[in-house]
Amino acid sequence: MNQESQYISQELQYLRDEINQSLKLLDEHPQKTINMVLLIWGGILILLGTKQTIFDNITLYFLLGTIFFLSNWILYFSVREAHENMEGITKIAAYIIVFYEKRPSKTVRVGVEKNISWEIANIEFESYVNSKPRFRRNDEYIMLMIFSTIAILFSTVMFFQISELEEVFKVLGLLIGELYLFTSLWLLYKTRGLLKNFSGARKKYLKAFVKYSLETEHYTKEEIEERLGKDIWSEIKDE
Repeated sequence: MNQESQYISQELQYLRDEINQSLKLLDEHPQKTINMVLLIWGGILILLGTKQTIFDNITLYFLLGTIFFLSNWILYFSVREAHENMEGITKIAAYIIVFYEKRPSKTVRVGVEKNISWEIANIEFESYVNSKPRFRRNDEYIMLMIFSTIAILFSTVMFFQISELEEVFKVLGLLIGELYLFTSLWLLYKTRGLLKNFSGARKKYLKAFVKYSLETEHYTKEEIEERLGKDIWSEIKDE
């Protein structure tokens, strides 16, 4: 193996290792988040078991709303971190596709002359079977946030119904509860947007690296089309 081939092999191995490490973190992320949120909610159950006086009720419902509100922020930041992780995976995969892979054909064999085609084949496979991307299946984030938001609404209503509470504190509590509620709905909306199909991001990065390869004259348009195949090329080429 000459020095250039060895460098290319090392770079590809590094990129693959980065993807594998990111995928490992992506797989572990939901479970860690769920465990953290459930642990917090376990503390809420302890609070529910300790209410005894009217003062405790006032404190309890305010703490309930606050804790569930903080839970939504934890879920949101967890999803955002996972989103950034997946964006990184998509970007590396697009780079590998453009500069390393070539679509299999009658004359191009996988593994022959060091040809690889996993990422290209994976894109085409998804289009054939219309498979659901794994990252889009992390719906537990949405379910937890919906439950937490409903709990915020419940705690706000219960806080407002405490008859012994002075009117000024009821209004203040209602305003804080509304802030928690509408912010949580906004976080839910943002979270749903982050948990999306990454085909759009993949297309974006593929187009960017193809454009880069053409600007640097690393490939011609004909070479790119041959490497990627007509189906993928037709989706990413500039009109």
